[in-house]
Amino acid sequence: MPGQPLNKHPQILILAAGATAAGCIGGRFDTKTPAVALDRPTRAIVDRITTERAARGLPPGDWVPDLGPTALRAATAVARGDQSLKTAANLAAQNGVTELGRHLWSFATDCIDIQRFRSPAMVTAERTLLFAAAAVPGPNGHTSVLLLIAEPGTSALRADQMGGGHAGSNPALEIYAHPSVATGPCGESWPTVPRIPL
Repeated sequence: MPGQPLNKHPQILILAAGATAAGCIGGRFDTKTPAVALDRPTRAIVDRITTERAARGLPPGDWVPDLGPTALRAATAVARGDQSLKTAANLAAQNGVTELGRHLWSFATDCIDIQRFRSPAMVTAERTLLFAAAAVPGPNGHTSVLLLIAEPGTSALRADQMGGGHAGSNPALEIYAHPSVATGPCGESWPTVPRIPL
């Protein structure tokens, strides 16, 4: 009817505007068992991770579908020769932080024999593993592997906390991104990664 407000519940608009203004990065995301449909090289990586966790009495990790495309883009860029492992790991970690709004670790390596892949220690460091991975075959029998591990639990990262700012008042996105490149072929050795209290 003319003259009546379009919204009968203005408090709903106020709450919605507040949530938008809060500028939360990422938000809710789903996880699945690693039994989701995967290509053969990526499945080999997931199977290796599952085996290593089982040997420690840990459950399989939880696959994060939202991170799958990020891992695949990074591994594909390396396999095509468009990016180095270091660049791909950096970009994947930063994109993962933006996607999920939490600390995110990326691990990149190159394999000749994908069955020889060795996971970084972080894979078996926690009972809960939120992860995604991609393994993309490239030239000369090499396969580029990108593993992403997300911080479990509820994230407190917000967009307004990640914009720069003065004297560390607004830390940059890079603080939450933790890229790493294997120092040995196929993950035989990994550098020590920063430990964040989770």
